[in-house]
Amino acid sequence: MFIGTAALSAALYMVVLVAMVIGVYWNIKKRRENLSQMSASARNRFEAMFSHLRFFLGLTMVVAMVTVGTVVLPSELLLHHWQQGRAQYSFYSALLTGNYGLWNTYSVLMLVLHTPATADAVAADCPPERDATQKLLTKQSHD
Repeated sequence: MFIGTAALSAALYMVVLVAMVIGVYWNIKKRRENLSQMSASARNRFEAMFSHLRFFLGLTMVVAMVTVGTVVLPSELLLHHWQQGRAQYSFYSALLTGNYGLWNTYSVLMLVLHTPATADAVAADCPPERDATQKLLTKQSHD
């Protein structure tokens, strides 16, 4: 019963997550069309931001899939033990340790690469285009 409920919830979660990621990719594609109005330096900066966002969306999908697998698979893994002599080992602790390590790495990447200081440094690179950048961001938030 638990496995069925967990699998159904995991499938629903993944469907919603994939739909949201597709929506973000579609929005990025639309925003890239507006970049032709900007100068070359601002366009390059936004292209870099879009490529970072696509990378992190892909990474988010991988982390989510591994986490869902960690929730659904343990019941199957609890049945299988590795036995050497009298000692009996379970694979579940290794699976949890790997998942926690993955989440720690993901969290540190998000914190380090999306700090306000980094965003301010990127915005300070090209002050003349700041008005065009603000217009693009304002238009993006209203859409």
